[in-house]
Amino acid sequence: MAAEELSNKRVIFKDYVTGYPKEEDMILTSATVPSKVPQGSTAVLLKNLYLSCDPYMRGRMSKPINHSYTDAFTPGSVIIGYGVSKVVDSGHPDFSPGDLVWGITGWEEYTLVTAPKGLTKIKYTDVPLSYYTGILGMPGLTAYVGFHEICSPKKGETVYVSAASGAVGQLVGQFAKLMGCYVVGSAGTKEKVGLLKTKFGFDDAFNYKEEEDLDAALKRCFPDGIDIYFENVGGKMLDAVLLNMRVHGRIAVCGLISQYNLTQREGIYNMTAIVTKRIKMQGFIEPDHKNLYPQFLEAVIQYIRDGQVVYVEDIAEGIEKAPSALIGLFTGRNVGKQPICSHGVGKVLDSGHPDFKVGDYVWGMTGWEEYSLITSTEHLIKINHTDVPLSYYIGILGMPGLTAYAGFYEICSPKKGEYVFISAASGAVGQLVGQFAKLMGCYVVGSAGSDEKVNLLKNVFGFHEALNYKKEPDLRLKDYSIYK
Repeated sequence: MAAEELSNKRVIFKDYVTGYPKEEDMILTSATVPSKVPQGSTAVLLKNLYLSCDPYMRGRMSKPINHSYTDAFTPGSVIIGYGVSKVVDSGHPDFSPGDLVWGITGWEEYTLVTAPKGLTKIKYTDVPLSYYTGILGMPGLTAYVGFHEICSPKKGETVYVSAASGAVGQLVGQFAKLMGCYVVGSAGTKEKVGLLKTKFGFDDAFNYKEEEDLDAALKRCFPDGIDIYFENVGGKMLDAVLLNMRVHGRIAVCGLISQYNLTQREGIYNMTAIVTKRIKMQGFIEPDHKNLYPQFLEAVIQYIRDGQVVYVEDIAEGIEKAPSALIGLFTGRNVGKQPICSHGVGKVLDSGHPDFKVGDYVWGMTGWEEYSLITSTEHLIKINHTDVPLSYYIGILGMPGLTAYAGFYEICSPKKGEYVFISAASGAVGQLVGQFAKLMGCYVVGSAGSDEKVNLLKNVFGFHEALNYKKEPDLRLKDYSIYK
């Protein structure tokens, strides 16, 4: 007897993009998918619960280039990204119907994963499943690795996080605070600056859009200079930060969101500071540090349970909102992590995989659809903690959370009292980076693109200071000395 066919809404990538992407670059369509995996296969069928909008996806919308660390999207095909899903059916010994997983999936209701090695079972379900697309997923590990591994933080150091209210930034700041650092974040609205200060615990925060002089803004927040900068923005912000770094400062380059949509990218004019100040500046990507996920998960889940780390999400409801949510990410419209409800965090409906059972909650890469058949479960993670919102698994307990945690602790190696600057600090990662830095006792400054976001950084996330970079007329600051 043939398997029942399930209606499957999906988001299709139309064609390669130049400049700023538009909602019209994605098409919402409907198709069907079998309710069972092919007999004899090791595939997994997923019902996608949450899908994750992440800045790196912009690079996948451009024509393929040789030096990219991830493949470009295929025109005419379903968009691929991280998600939290539930296993509906499985032919894989590691996954069973009902299992919750997180990992790579399609932007669709159901995704058939033929190679489920990219799925991770969700261990803790006492937190929101959406967290596995953020604080407990890729963004969370990114923040964790970037701060702890790349930055090598020490108690008392000063930390600046740009885009600090984002999926990664908000975690980096909190990791830094936990370590006793002085943490400042920046964001692009007053609301976001407020979040950084009042919710994430940043020591200070500013709205970069309201700052006429970014160099002056950073000097105001860090009179003695910045020990650690968690970079999410690039461009003029990076140029200004270089002027304010301390000798032997560290910069973890997580992203450069200000440059992603430019046809002619901005140059950096203060690179000499890297030599004169002996600055360590290192780029990193979360997949290189997957081995740290168990360590990260146990640390951050306890932070969440103890109330030491908080996570802000801006959840869009329904796959129909997916294109708009993704585009909003590049204009600063989101406040915190941007998950899409019913996508990214999933519940297993059926499974042929031994590690995933019916009823399990999972987060990871899945399709932007109501149901997804996952044939490869390597990117799905079971959700074990359900005493927090499931949406946290596409944010603070998912990729953004791990990104912030790893980026701050593993990459930045923060120390208490250090100065931390976070660009895009109100995003899913940035908001966490700033709070991590604050938790570590760092002085944290973040930057964002609206007054609302700057307010979040200061009043919710607790950044010491934050700035609105869009209000800074000259981020290149070529007239300023490179010496402190």
